[in-house]
Amino acid sequence: MKLRLSVIGLFLSMLLVSSLTVEAQSNTWKVVKDQSFIVFAGTQTGNAFEGRFENFEIEIDFDPNEPTNARVRASINAASAVTGDNQRDEALPGKDWFNVAEFPRIVFQAEGFEKVGPSEFTTNGILTVLGVEHELQFPFRLDLVDNSARMKADLTLNRQQLGIGSGPWTEGKWVGLEVNVQIQINAVRAEP
Repeated sequence: MKLRLSVIGLFLSMLLVSSLTVEAQSNTWKVVKDQSFIVFAGTQTGNAFEGRFENFEIEIDFDPNEPTNARVRASINAASAVTGDNQRDEALPGKDWFNVAEFPRIVFQAEGFEKVGPSEFTTNGILTVLGVEHELQFPFRLDLVDNSARMKADLTLNRQQLGIGSGPWTEGKWVGLEVNVQIQINAVRAEP
């Protein structure tokens, strides 16, 4: 009887240790800033230009085995948009564009990833720009190697639908309405 109880005790101990090992693996991911970017491209008076947001934070909670439980929150400092053109860069934070005095951050939040291909996912989230929430379908590619992840997305957004550009900039006469946004986020699994 004592031997049987010892075997049961040993078995229960092994189950407890193995469950603790599984739980110890974190589902939180830390962004590798110098390998990540959010860039945008548009047109002004028919000429193409590119820019980037230099300051952003992203919180990621993702278990590769349960993508439907994933959560992500990206917060972009709107004042960090730069294009390399002084006149454009001075205008972007102003009231006619990002109005950073009233709305300093652009935020995207989503819960649940749907796998639609070997490395392809999509999620539906809320993009908040200038204090207004917009539903956004967000398709992306996600490559995982051990405890490293690389997400890539290529979106075309209509700035008029997002309310970006007021006064003479509302229409697409001077600045095009379509903006291409490319995102690459490299992340590593955080320590438990």
